Amino acid sequence: MQFHRLNLVDAGGAEEHRRAWHRHFDDAVVLFYVVSMADYSHVDPTTRRNVLTESFVVYRSLVNSLWLEEGKIKVILVLAKSDLFQAKISR
Repeated sequence: MQFHRLNLVDAGGAEEHRRAWHRHFDDAVVLFYVVSMADYSHVDPTTRRNVLTESFVVYRSLVNSLWLEEGKIKVILVLAKSDLFQAKISR
């Protein structure tokens, strides 16, 4: 059996952290981009933007960036907190 090392890095989603994301891409093979579905109705009071919409704007920007241009890194979009999303839309 062959073993492979797996490093998971939570690079943080805050705007000030995004500028440093590229530091983690050098040896990356897979990038998991996690979005909270429960944020569909949440508006950031500072930016006045819908948080879920902003997450997808950042995602689109990331997958179209020069950092991922060569296609060496596979991107997996994870839609999280579907249970909270279901509860919100059921009300």
